[in-house]
Amino acid sequence: MTGDPGALRRPALHGIAARLVWAVVVVELLAAAAASIAWPPADVPPAGMVAFYLFVVTAGGVGALVAVRQPQNVIGWILWALGAVVAMVVISLSYIDTSTLRASGTWPGTAILGWAMSWSLPPTLAAVVLVVPLVFPDGRLPSPGWRPVLWIQLLAAVILTIPAAFRPGGLDTGPFDNPFGITGIDPFFSFLDAVGPLVFGIGLVGSIAGARSRYRHGTEFERRQLRWFGASLIPAGILVSVVFLPIPALADIGWMMALLGLSLVPVAIGVAVLRYRLYAMDRIISRGIAWLMVSAILAGSFVIVIVGLQTILAPFTTGNTLAVAASTLVAAALFQPLRMRVQHGVDRRFNRSRVDAERAIGDFGRRARDEVDLAPLLAAVLGTAQSAVTPSQANVWLRGDR
Repeated sequence: MTGDPGALRRPALHGIAARLVWAVVVVELLAAAAASIAWPPADVPPAGMVAFYLFVVTAGGVGALVAVRQPQNVIGWILWALGAVVAMVVISLSYIDTSTLRASGTWPGTAILGWAMSWSLPPTLAAVVLVVPLVFPDGRLPSPGWRPVLWIQLLAAVILTIPAAFRPGGLDTGPFDNPFGITGIDPFFSFLDAVGPLVFGIGLVGSIAGARSRYRHGTEFERRQLRWFGASLIPAGILVSVVFLPIPALADIGWMMALLGLSLVPVAIGVAVLRYRLYAMDRIISRGIAWLMVSAILAGSFVIVIVGLQTILAPFTTGNTLAVAASTLVAAALFQPLRMRVQHGVDRRFNRSRVDAERAIGDFGRRARDEVDLAPLLAAVLGTAQSAVTPSQANVWLRGDR
């Protein structure tokens, strides 16, 4: 941890303030669970509710943890608010659906809740998508010169919120009209609809540029924190993209997979901000890529062998049990050698320190096997330690004769 600019101890929340932060997370989880049990949403399966809860746990829990330990870091408070908003969405939608089905939407506050749910997510998601990458990992801008980007991002959140909150007509959250709709300014809403995505895109480009600038000019510690954050966006982006695939079979589970993918991002943020096992990033990346490659190759081999054997055995048997069994044996036989070869190749690209350390140790073993002079051997020991584990200092102690 030497050289970390944030290594100095920061003031944390204690007592009632810390308990209140955690109490909000606990209450929102219990309330969401009670609402889904008492008023189960008609269009959300149990697996979908579990995905919602997981996202609330990761966003709200990590946000509370960061907010309590580093209250000056705005990232913790943004995640904490995101968990609260998503929990309120679950509770409100359960209430609105049940009110609509049982009482035609006449339960108290149904229309107000529907209106609030129609506009609460856009500004919250805009804060997460735009602001968090810009202020990651310490909750501050890379420099005062990035303030215009922050103002553009806040403007994007406002532009996205106004039409959703005040456009007249029916709401997407229930069979009722917007109680706060403003008539006569449709051109203004159309203008905001056209400008909103453009401003959002400018803010997103600014966030990416800010993160890139911080990575280029930051310390090695900050770079490792940014790697954690960036690595979590890869599986999250893959799972979120499932929602947009034109595959009917994935329509019902696409958004659940998106929630599962997004649940990884708060966890990675918590690891990076709180610096827990931060230096395992290179190993995690190399292992993840290697396992994905091995799984893809084995799945392809499994399918190819099944299709090939079924074609060959079709004249002799009507079943495919033999083809499946043979394909399973082939995949099992390929697993270990394939994993080792792929892992070695991935390590050479993404986990170079491990490969260099293994090479240094191997070179030392070959040299020490034939070395008889003590001075060159001591120099080899020190050189190997420096290249393998890069300590701040290294010495060799020789026990004297007694």
